[in-house]
Amino acid sequence: MNTRGLPIFARTFLVLLAALAVAYGIGIALLALREPPPAVRLSEVVALLSTRMPS
Repeated sequence: MNTRGLPIFARTFLVLLAALAVAYGIGIALLALREPPPAVRLSEVVALLSTRMPS
């Protein structure tokens, strides 16, 4: 694509769109590759819910 004939505002907009697409791709990759949080046992949940929490 020849961008020499485009005005500076159009070129800036295209660079902005490219940067947004790269940032979106990195965000999706980081979200997909992160480890899931550790599982919580049901007995721990019951113990936490049955204790009196200070208000």
